[in-house]
Amino acid sequence: MKKVLTIALAILFQSLYSQSVYDKYNYNSFAQPTGADTVKAYNGAAVVLERRIAEIVLNRENYFEEISVFHKKVRLETLSAIDRFNKIYIPMDRVLEVIEIKARFISPGGNITELKKENIRKLENLENKGNFSTFAIEGAETGGYIEYYYILRRQFNPYGTVYIQDNVPKSGVEIIFAFPEKLAYNIKSYNGFPPFTGTKNENGLNILKSNAAFIPALEEEPYSYYKANLMRYDYTLAFNRYNSSKRVYSWSIACNNIYSSVYALSKKEKSAIARFIKNINVQAGDQETAIRTVENKIKTEINITEDRIPDRNLEKILIEKVTDEQGAIKLFAAVFDALKINNQLVITGNNEDHPFDPQFNGFNFLEKQLIYFPDIKKYLVPEDNSYRLGVLPAEVQGSYALFTHKVSVGSEMETLSYKVDRLPQESHEMNADSIKINVSVDLQNKNLNAEMRRVFTGNNAMGFQSFWYLINDDKKEEIVQSVFNLGDEHTIIHKWKVTNDSPNDVGVNPMIWNIELTGNAHVELAGDELLIKIGETIGKQSELYQENIRQQPINMGFVRSYFRIIDFIIPEGYEVKNIADLNMNYSMEVNNRISCKFISEAKQEGNKIRIIIDEYYSESNYPVEKYEEFRKVINAAADFNKKNLLLSKK
Repeated sequence: MKKVLTIALAILFQSLYSQSVYDKYNYNSFAQPTGADTVKAYNGAAVVLERRIAEIVLNRENYFEEISVFHKKVRLETLSAIDRFNKIYIPMDRVLEVIEIKARFISPGGNITELKKENIRKLENLENKGNFSTFAIEGAETGGYIEYYYILRRQFNPYGTVYIQDNVPKSGVEIIFAFPEKLAYNIKSYNGFPPFTGTKNENGLNILKSNAAFIPALEEEPYSYYKANLMRYDYTLAFNRYNSSKRVYSWSIACNNIYSSVYALSKKEKSAIARFIKNINVQAGDQETAIRTVENKIKTEINITEDRIPDRNLEKILIEKVTDEQGAIKLFAAVFDALKINNQLVITGNNEDHPFDPQFNGFNFLEKQLIYFPDIKKYLVPEDNSYRLGVLPAEVQGSYALFTHKVSVGSEMETLSYKVDRLPQESHEMNADSIKINVSVDLQNKNLNAEMRRVFTGNNAMGFQSFWYLINDDKKEEIVQSVFNLGDEHTIIHKWKVTNDSPNDVGVNPMIWNIELTGNAHVELAGDELLIKIGETIGKQSELYQENIRQQPINMGFVRSYFRIIDFIIPEGYEVKNIADLNMNYSMEVNNRISCKFISEAKQEGNKIRIIIDEYYSESNYPVEKYEEFRKVINAAADFNKKNLLLSKK
């Protein structure tokens, strides 16, 4: 998305070349932070200094560039920590020149071993993450310090995000953002990172600073969006008064750029779209049917690749049958406009790592794009073949977004306007996993025979429907064995059948499984008593146990529900002794209503025990203060999984 928003930096028309303040940085440019050694190490390490400097300068050609300084000092207390920290990778993305790289190891006795320049190596496209310079610190030992800094001359980046926190505690953290007085920036801290304060130096250079005396380590935790919870800051260039007094890199500018790249079509492109529509044979009448017809056609015939394809001419896309994300958006928008189907382009962030901030007017959070149809109130994910109309990815649900719409400017010109609104959060009923299972005992072979009907809807179904047609029969058998066993590897699946298993069923039809299976490790015979592992008939369940104090709020991804009916036939001549053990009731209230729960109720009806289980999670986010209550609900399903029925002869 950000590639579409990029605008050329203006050339200045006078000689304004400015020299850098920080390109001569060294170990002693700043005083060492005090109290650094009081920070307790975690996982064998503690960062005692981390300084990041970004200075915007004008080069001799009167273009903006960035002088970037990164300085880090780490105390190492274990061998495993040395293994993690003694190899340093410096990203070379946008780097025009490496001004300086210095590194050293300071032993517990104060001896210093300097990095030799010849030990610095270059790596091209490491793990498809771009180019890096790398080096290892030799002779590191426990109790000492690894310290390094580098100075890079980079291409100017007018906006960005910098994550500060990770799984190692830090002290002496300092961020410096410096830029000429005719520039103005918006900069904002998140998740407890200290706010920035501004000053001016004697040369009129604007200096924004943030200092953190201590940043605790943050480990990944289940049911959390780890990266979104890390301390970070976002920045964007707001004004460039060398050229104009008008706002730059704003939502309005983004709308102008998007209109030019998505909606401004040539005559040949319009003709190609008309021919394409004619071949689709879209029936007039029901709008939702027409939208689904278009979506299925495009996602079936056009290969939408993650690789960037600069040429997004629609005529070429329709001939070559391949495009990238932006080309797909342009194609969808052109077809829907030609069909006169009311649609809006919606742009948002990603809740997993960078949720949209409605108070930060810039390009920073414009990462994911959707198409919204106001008349039917449904969304389409244009670039992802896994999704179909009406099913939203978990990472955007409930987030704020820019809802764009076309407006006329004069008699012959159009552009996009916008409003900030919130995307919906799907109801838990939409993402259901329902089971009806009939269970009987084979006393002769001491096993359980079961007939299961299982129904997936929404995101639960999409996870299978999106790829099922692509895999071979052996892989299908492997998945069925893994997903539909009775919580035990000693399960034999005799036959299975699935309906509504294609991408065209996503958001339209539930995926329905009919399974016949036998559990060979679910019956234990001891004299006149039978022990039936009835809890395992719902399959293996997640468990949420955590020794450390919970640090992050809870995030479920997409909300969901589970409904199960287990009918167990009591073998002739036996009676059930502990039916009450299967009754469980755990729930959590938010704002005076039940937000998530696990309830199981067991009753005997003649020779049958019927167990009804209702479990759901109706909200995707819960505060960390609710963790213990939430954990009890999650673990209730795992506890039921361990339940047994005790039968004895009459």
